[in-house]
Amino acid sequence: MKKKVVIAMIEGLFAVMVACITAYGGYRAGANNVKQKIDNKVSQVVEVDNGNVGAAIDYIISQNEKLEKENSELKNETQKLKLNTELQATSSNTKNEENEPNTDEMKKIDFLSVCEPYNEPSGFFYLGKNRPFKIQSKTYSDGISLDAYYQGLRNVKFNLENKYSQLTFNIGHIDDTNENNDALTFTLNIYVDEELKKQILCDENFNIDEEQTVDLEKGKTLKLEWICDRIENGYFTSYGLINMKVI
Repeated sequence: MKKKVVIAMIEGLFAVMVACITAYGGYRAGANNVKQKIDNKVSQVVEVDNGNVGAAIDYIISQNEKLEKENSELKNETQKLKLNTELQATSSNTKNEENEPNTDEMKKIDFLSVCEPYNEPSGFFYLGKNRPFKIQSKTYSDGISLDAYYQGLRNVKFNLENKYSQLTFNIGHIDDTNENNDALTFTLNIYVDEELKKQILCDENFNIDEEQTVDLEKGKTLKLEWICDRIENGYFTSYGLINMKVI
């Protein structure tokens, strides 16, 4: 007489795996695959004679070990899927951040279009198409030029009307403006409501690409004050301020 031994393999363990895999989202195909394996293994029936029960038990044990190995492999695959999902999410967030516009740049407006000087000393010039200049061989026609003569300190003031919090600009030596071929040092002092906010020391090799930032703190008046390091008769140099923007 033969007996039927039902092989009920580690169904509980696979049920847990199904829940874990499904929880990661998007892996229902993997979960169904595991469930199918459970159904197949649970439905297996081994017919044994009365004297072969031991062999049937050995068979059950070997099948159990096989399923445990498959369980371990599926766990590894699940971890890989989870890691891949996290990496994709991180990559997506990074791309979104990179595509977001720079709101500070969008807020910046041209300084000279909204702020006019109310004292214009000799040696101060607006730039325009009729008065371009070159800095390191590149032509500019939007900004201001500051000429420093041997006569000494000079300044220009702008009305900020308490509207702005920050000024940015670039500064560089205007080509061919050092008389006597001396490397003159140029000093620019920047005041907001008569408080010194920034001092810039320049020479003809000053990096025009270095953006300068000044905190305006919603002040009323901006004053630019400049001088070259020689006050002897005949010394002269000029510097240009370009890309002047306010927020």
